[in-house]
Amino acid sequence: MRRLTAILAVVALVGSLAASSVAAAPPVARINHFFGTFDMLVEGTDQVVGHIVVDFREPTLEQVVPGTLDVDWEPYDLDHPPFPFMTLAYPPVRESHAQLLTAHFDTYDDQYWGHVVTGGTDGFLCDYTGPWDANCRYFSVLFQLTTLGPPRAANWSVGDFADPDRVVFEAGQGSFVLTYAGPTGS
Repeated sequence: MRRLTAILAVVALVGSLAASSVAAAPPVARINHFFGTFDMLVEGTDQVVGHIVVDFREPTLEQVVPGTLDVDWEPYDLDHPPFPFMTLAYPPVRESHAQLLTAHFDTYDDQYWGHVVTGGTDGFLCDYTGPWDANCRYFSVLFQLTTLGPPRAANWSVGDFADPDRVVFEAGQGSFVLTYAGPTGS
């Protein structure tokens, strides 16, 4: 009888410890994330204008900065200037580096692009023409996966997403990974 009581006590103890460890497990975090390292192409062409490396996710209390974005622009050519915002900087921009402020993710259906999954970010982008020579400005960009077209770095703009001077690049050779778990903030 003592053995049976001891075995039942051990089973009850193990069961209660297992239940408390399951209850204490942290919830699985939802991850909206974009990572890309690819050539940017003039929309509808094979002309490479630069190479981008970008990695961002929704900011959290544990990671308040959403991520990073850096561009190495192709050398300047008068007939095909790679940098799209020539009125902002002179001489030609060699590279751009961002301080990201926000990140947002969504999905929708479009009659021209089909099903679209979007990851976007904005912040301040500094365009470097040389050492100690940078011009910084607010910018926003969307990265889109579509069912009826190539991956895009769309609506890259000097202002917000409604900016009429926005520029669209297609993703060329490289890696373009957009993980969508649900609308931002939900």
